[in-house]
Amino acid sequence: MVALDEDSVMKIKLGVASALGLLLSVLAAPAAALEITATYLGIGNGGNVQRAVLNSSSNPNFYSLGAGQMQLDIVSGALDNFDLLPLGDQVIAYCIEPQETVASTTYTITDISQAPTNIGGMGVARSQDIHELLFHVPIDAFSPTLTDEDALALQIALWEISRETEASYILAEGIGGNVQFRNPSIAGAIGKAQGWLDSYVNDDPNDGINDGYDPDLLALIKVGNQDLLVKRVHSVPAPASWLLVLPLLWWLRRRVLAHA
Repeated sequence: MVALDEDSVMKIKLGVASALGLLLSVLAAPAAALEITATYLGIGNGGNVQRAVLNSSSNPNFYSLGAGQMQLDIVSGALDNFDLLPLGDQVIAYCIEPQETVASTTYTITDISQAPTNIGGMGVARSQDIHELLFHVPIDAFSPTLTDEDALALQIALWEISRETEASYILAEGIGGNVQFRNPSIAGAIGKAQGWLDSYVNDDPNDGINDGYDPDLLALIKVGNQDLLVKRVHSVPAPASWLLVLPLLWWLRRRVLAHA
């Protein structure tokens, strides 16, 4: 076997680095599509609650509405190397824009901080509170088997975070801040939501630190309609992705054999 000189070893190392870099860039490339078109199918797991947004210019009063996991059917604009969780072409989402109407429409995919669009976005601090909440709650928020109570409680907590103007998140009528809730269809839902907020957000010693950040949590936004919280998961790379890398691997093997 012929010993490789230093220059040859360096060239091989650079070849390996280039091949691995291209492989990783292909497999981990961000989604190219910025929009999806979806049909709203209705609320699955969840219930009803009365909610008031006291600083609303359109309707500051309590009114009853469905709350929980919203179901969407993706019509077009699927994310290239990602799927939205968890039902194939059907997606589970949560509302993060109180006082707008959900629609079958084309949504822009963006960071959570950009929603809700009717107030110009909740900002980074409150979007981080959503990350913290979903990181710590002892449930799988996007599971189709989530209980009605958990789905209702989680939607209440998400509405509170996305629209509250006070420093702490307090839910109940009469003692809450800008956003208040009453009369849930499942008796324990408001209490459970408050417990989650107190345990994981209001009294979190790591509040403001990205210990719970999940880059796969995204917002679907549409000015004039409800903005939605969704989660994506990385798909298995398509076979074509590997085919792009094979010529480089073949070249690298030839280089190694030539110096053997």
